[in-house]
Amino acid sequence: ADLTVEQGFQAIVSNCLEQIQANEAGVEHGIDPESVHQMRVGVRRLRSALAIFDQLIPCPPALKAELGWLASTLGEARDWEVLATATLSGIPDIDRHARKLAPLCQAALQEAQAARQCAAAALDSVRYARLVLALGAWKLDMPWRDGATADCAQALSGPLRPFAAGKLARLRHRLYKRGRDLESGAAPARHRARIAAKKLRYAAEFFQSYFPGKRSRTLLDALAKVQDVLGRMNDLAVASRLLRDLAHRRAGLAKEADFVCDCLDAGGQHDLRKLRKRWRAFVHS
Repeated sequence: ADLTVEQGFQAIVSNCLEQIQANEAGVEHGIDPESVHQMRVGVRRLRSALAIFDQLIPCPPALKAELGWLASTLGEARDWEVLATATLSGIPDIDRHARKLAPLCQAALQEAQAARQCAAAALDSVRYARLVLALGAWKLDMPWRDGATADCAQALSGPLRPFAAGKLARLRHRLYKRGRDLESGAAPARHRARIAAKKLRYAAEFFQSYFPGKRSRTLLDALAKVQDVLGRMNDLAVASRLLRDLAHRRAGLAKEADFVCDCLDAGGQHDLRKLRKRWRAFVHS
């Protein structure tokens, strides 16, 4: 049987909260970067879900603000861990430059460990506990019903499938719009397209059981390939920002940081060509 819009919302939020809480112990007590990554994805999925249903089920501003705090804390840890454990080791001919870059790699690892400790402390805080409890209570108590208009109440009790179809169509149209400037290679255009692609992909995954056909799978595969390249290019941009910040705070690392940033810029040009090809494949999917 088809879920109602309200039931679908509750199921999706529950799934996102499960993903977040399933990675708490890993972030607090482990060292695997995947724990931070998966928890951050859970928070991103939750924020995307809240945005999808916002017109019918508005999230209280205080909860949105606290989710923003959690996303920022996890994002800082994730950004440093990607730089320290993946980006630097992925530099071409890294073995040839290993000795020269050793101090920079060590400094980045120290920053990643410090950011991870901040994330762990955040999860061990009263603030985080209150956020999780408040989200659970809000989902179960359904205060959005209070004062809801007749039209809103009817929409909430209506079937989820047409609601999902309408949202997916609008999100896809928005991505097409954002993607028009991708050919230019401009960073702001890539950023807008990356955010739009992420929102569409999360929504498509939320509602995938309603649209199981070959066309949907083809669309998701093409979208995932575009998002992978956009994500990789964003990782390089973030890495350059972090390296310049590190060089500013530790002057002795400036030369090495500049060298790595030049390598990352060269890699970005290769990714840009790949992005253009994958974007065209997505548009025709």
